[in-house]
Amino acid sequence: MEVMEGRTMEEVRLEQLHRIAAERDQEYNGIKKVLDERQEDLDRREQELEERSRKLEEMKEDFCRREKELSSAEEKIEVCKKTLADQNTELEKRAEELSGKEREVEKKAADIALECSILKENVRNEELKASRLRMEWENKCARLERTGAVPVETSESKESEAYQALEGKVAELSRKLTEAQAENGLLKQENGQLKQEKERLEEEKGDILRKALGISRKAGQEKEADKAPEQVSEEKPEGKPEKEPESIFKEVYKDESMETGKEELTAEVLCRYLKHYFPGEELTLRHAETGEQIHLLKGGLKYVFVFEDPARFDIRAGRKKTKELLQRIEEVKGKHPGLEFAYDDREEEVVVSGYFIRDMLPGELMEKITKVSELFRQGEGYEYES
Repeated sequence: MEVMEGRTMEEVRLEQLHRIAAERDQEYNGIKKVLDERQEDLDRREQELEERSRKLEEMKEDFCRREKELSSAEEKIEVCKKTLADQNTELEKRAEELSGKEREVEKKAADIALECSILKENVRNEELKASRLRMEWENKCARLERTGAVPVETSESKESEAYQALEGKVAELSRKLTEAQAENGLLKQENGQLKQEKERLEEEKGDILRKALGISRKAGQEKEADKAPEQVSEEKPEGKPEKEPESIFKEVYKDESMETGKEELTAEVLCRYLKHYFPGEELTLRHAETGEQIHLLKGGLKYVFVFEDPARFDIRAGRKKTKELLQRIEEVKGKHPGLEFAYDDREEEVVVSGYFIRDMLPGELMEKITKVSELFRQGEGYEYES
């Protein structure tokens, strides 16, 4: 054996082997540490995935439960809507029957009132005729008494058979008149009961409408609440208004929240109604000797409500006076009976006028006004020019 610096070759190789083994153990330990760290990270991620999967499963179960509840609620809502629709149909049918019966009663009452008037006039005529015959008979008796042709007792005790017949006829007419007046009173009472029943049906229809609106609103809120976690905020496109101003004017009369029930339609009531729906419009209430007036300016048209007897309305639009315009006014007059068409030379305005009754609801009057105002936007010579 060779000796290297006092050590043998075998010792040197053994030392090299030990050093190589130590380095290998160190590398193994490093690899093991890296593998342990990776395993810990995998275990942590696996635990997170399990937790997330559990939460997703819970959310899925909750979503299924809420979906079942929503489906059940929608079924109940559909049943309620169907019930309300059936009730509304039945009420409309009853209201139509009552309206028909009311018209019959009113017609019969009008006929009886006319018959009463005729009977009254006949009674007056017969009474006058009886008075005339009585006076003639008395004059005749007086002349006979003066001439001595008939004894006084005979002339005073006898009456004309014609006069007696007239007395009987007057009594019969008076009896018929009393019966007709009594029947007229019963018909008026029945008519009043029919009107009360009709008002009650209208109130029930209003309750059904409010219930239906409430159900629809509630269903919409529930659907929006269920969709809320999934919604993404979106911006509304610019340049597209939600509703045109004119369409608002057309639909405003449908809202019954400002209707005044059976309150008489006065200038104050209509002014309060218009202020509620058109707070930003030019609206004035004017007092005059002939009656109060309401002036409303909207959409380039002037609306004037005059509370005289009878009450009327004017709708005005500024137009230049031309031969063609005047010709079209004449042509359109026959197409719309009940309306008056004219041209105001002083104001240089086309005027459409009509009448309304005091027992109308404000919404009903606005519906009528809306239909008339459409004439200014149709091809009948009243096209509105801004």
